[in-house]
Amino acid sequence: MVRFLKYAVIFLICFISVSAQDVKTLMQIPLEELMKIEVTVASKKSENVYDAPGIITVITKEQIEGFAGLNLGQVLNRVVGASFLSANVFSDNLVQFRGQSLTPYNNHTLILLNGRPVRDPISGGLNSPVFASFPLDIIDHIEIIRGPGSVLYGSCAYSGVINIITEKPEEDLKKIKFTIGGGSYNTLFQNIKLVLNKNKFSLISGISHLDDNGPFYSFTGYEGVKGSANFDRKTFGFTTSINWGDFHLNSYYGRFYPYALSGGRNTWSDDDPHSNINQITYFVDLGYSRKVGEKLTVNANLTYNKHFLDLEDGNEMNAEDFLFEMSANITPFKKLNIISGVVLEKDNYWGDFFYAGNTFLSSVYIQTDYRFGRIKLISGLQYNKIENIKGNISPRFGLVSGITDKIGIKLLYSKAFRKAYPLETSFKHPLFNGNMNIKPELIRTAEVQIFYHSEHIQSSITCYRSRMSDIIYRKWIDDPASPIGESIKYYNAGTHDFAGVEIETQYCLMDGLCIIGSFYFQKNRNDKGIENASLHPNLMIKGGLLYHKNRFSAGIFNGYFGRPSEVELLNPDVDKCNPEAEAYNLLSVKISAEIFKGIRLSLTGDNLFNLDIRYPEYTSRGVNTLIPLYAGRVIWGSASINF
Repeated sequence: MVRFLKYAVIFLICFISVSAQDVKTLMQIPLEELMKIEVTVASKKSENVYDAPGIITVITKEQIEGFAGLNLGQVLNRVVGASFLSANVFSDNLVQFRGQSLTPYNNHTLILLNGRPVRDPISGGLNSPVFASFPLDIIDHIEIIRGPGSVLYGSCAYSGVINIITEKPEEDLKKIKFTIGGGSYNTLFQNIKLVLNKNKFSLISGISHLDDNGPFYSFTGYEGVKGSANFDRKTFGFTTSINWGDFHLNSYYGRFYPYALSGGRNTWSDDDPHSNINQITYFVDLGYSRKVGEKLTVNANLTYNKHFLDLEDGNEMNAEDFLFEMSANITPFKKLNIISGVVLEKDNYWGDFFYAGNTFLSSVYIQTDYRFGRIKLISGLQYNKIENIKGNISPRFGLVSGITDKIGIKLLYSKAFRKAYPLETSFKHPLFNGNMNIKPELIRTAEVQIFYHSEHIQSSITCYRSRMSDIIYRKWIDDPASPIGESIKYYNAGTHDFAGVEIETQYCLMDGLCIIGSFYFQKNRNDKGIENASLHPNLMIKGGLLYHKNRFSAGIFNGYFGRPSEVELLNPDVDKCNPEAEAYNLLSVKISAEIFKGIRLSLTGDNLFNLDIRYPEYTSRGVNTLIPLYAGRVIWGSASINF
């Protein structure tokens, strides 16, 4: 770890040194715009990214459009320390940060849409309908906290928070954008964007649809059954953001309908594989924000989330969540900011595999920051109480200091949690037993970041250490009622320690050209003393070139993902029936040009090394690998028309 930290420091110093050179032809966008971007994800108020109390990555609209990426998951796969995965039988379901995902459910990562939680109430992490279906055209930028955020956002803001910020239409603007494209696997996709702003009313709406035959995968599932098939998929996403005076409305509907394995047995299905995992996400948030004088802003939000999961043989799972939040931003005097709020939340769940019921949760939170000179001190606290479970406190402390105008430091400590969900508390299945007494999973994280920024360069190095505790596991127990004499039960147990270093840099080299790079290394150990027991890669190195000039743009990006640990590390009896997971390079290229005013053509290639990419089956660990991440080169083209 020390050796890699030395290399990381040298890597950062080299990029800072380059910035001292007199380069007169540096490009003006997009990096200068990135320097000006203010984020809201860390404090629920607008602030410069370098003042924010979090380790934050910002993905700009220029980067979303300039690099390859057919969906949100592929865009997020470029973030330092992040991986977009198909875990267990769930395709395109998970973006993990810092190797801290131990289940197929993405419940250590919280998704926000304009600051409001899009949270699956079945498991906390069935995110395929968002990662695969969300319309990219309406996104202005994405704010990502690498690390915890439960003080302000509660459950699942555990290892990462993804805040999708939609465009804010200009005054007196009406615009429609239509995109159609297609390519490998007989892919066909269409996107529509509608923008309207008149007086105090603004609307931005997006639709995305994709239908393909899917990549051809061949592997052995659980029960020793080998199969081959094209994993086709159908996705549909529709989102709308409306602002009218002090009121705002955000909504999203997403559907993910893939070819899938049998969810109960993790193997090839004898029935229609399209009936195995069909997911629909519903999200609506109605908000009101009112400024009262110069020192007080009051906010009220009513948020509704619902998730529908259609499993094999027509069995269904349904869950919905109603959340009411009142908060206030207070500035008693110039150097002090306070945000405080109360949250009331109720979950309802029902279906073929659930004992129908509901759960009530309440929480209160406060976060303050006080500035004197170049130093800003941060403190925060959330108390959350789940029905019939002992209350939990999540604190946050931090210091952000500008050492000079260009160099600064962040020292942060946070505790975060994710509660148990109906899939763990109320599962009704011959082979699974829910446990209503499961406590929330906890994580404590300490972080140190040194950052540098100037007009044309930004670089940062972050070191972190985390400890997960009360981890929600599942184990086999004797069960006379089970058809096989035993079943799986969920319970809390154990700890898992993580430590790592992350480096990010962006540098404008010449007129219109920007270099983006990141380095990530982590090590982890479970409570049994097993090193690298999370089975995720220890090393990731990512980088790209983005060129934009007049009506032409080109982007090339490569992500190197190191060799992960083998499942045999945790299960010596694992069935090694499939190819092992290896290190891989994921190379993509995108070229686009505006051939006429309002008409743009694009050509994109992904996985250009034509790799068959496998990943450890780190969730159930019965086989060494399961569904591949990629299988073969992908090429697609598109045409966009603006009206």
